[in-house]
Amino acid sequence: MSSSNEKRARVEALEARVEELAEMEKRTRDGQKMAYGALIGFAGLLIAFAWYGGHESYQRDMTEIRAELKTSNDQGFDLFVKKLEAEGGTRNRDFAQQMRAMEQRLNVRLQATGGISETNLQQINAEISSQVTGTIQLWERHTGGVLGWACFDRALASIGSKNSRDFPTATEFFLRAGLFFARSGEEAILQTTLSRLSTFCWKSLRAQDFVTRPMIDRYYLELVSELEKANVNGRHQVALQELQRGYTTAKQRN
Repeated sequence: MSSSNEKRARVEALEARVEELAEMEKRTRDGQKMAYGALIGFAGLLIAFAWYGGHESYQRDMTEIRAELKTSNDQGFDLFVKKLEAEGGTRNRDFAQQMRAMEQRLNVRLQATGGISETNLQQINAEISSQVTGTIQLWERHTGGVLGWACFDRALASIGSKNSRDFPTATEFFLRAGLFFARSGEEAILQTTLSRLSTFCWKSLRAQDFVTRPMIDRYYLELVSELEKANVNGRHQVALQELQRGYTTAKQRN
């Protein structure tokens, strides 16, 4: 009987030990799961931080690249327009000088022969001067349109982005475009350009902008001069009034 009780006690002790070992194994596995979960979570955080840092770095690099490209494009465009202006101005001056030299040589010959009256000489001079002026105006009409559209596109690009609208630059190039269109006689796009100045530019400018972009004053005065010369029968009277009112208001705005 005592032997049977001893066996039962040993069995119960072994069962208790097995249960204890099972419980210990369960706690160990639970601890491992928690450790693995913590490691996975930590790794996820590291990956998230790495992605965020890389994304921010990428966005910053892209912003810098866009800014550099915009600056480079703007400078290249400005240089392109200046070269076109310089080339057109040089050709105009060279042609005018050649025509005036020819006019002077013709006058010398006519005066040397003595066979023409002063009245006829004045008529010939007037005809030659008219031809010179007409040829120069024809040249400006052909080149002015190209330069005008180039400046018009440049102005639109300056205000095309909602996040970075450069109204002073747009104003300068709209004025330049209007000046070229006025000289080339392109009435429709000239009116559109003047409308863009009133709609977008004048109301967004302040007095300081005229200091940072001094060419605005120069192109404004030149454009007003061209419109006044072409203001036959009040053709540009309304446009001139709106242009002058917008310019004056912008210069007085702090």
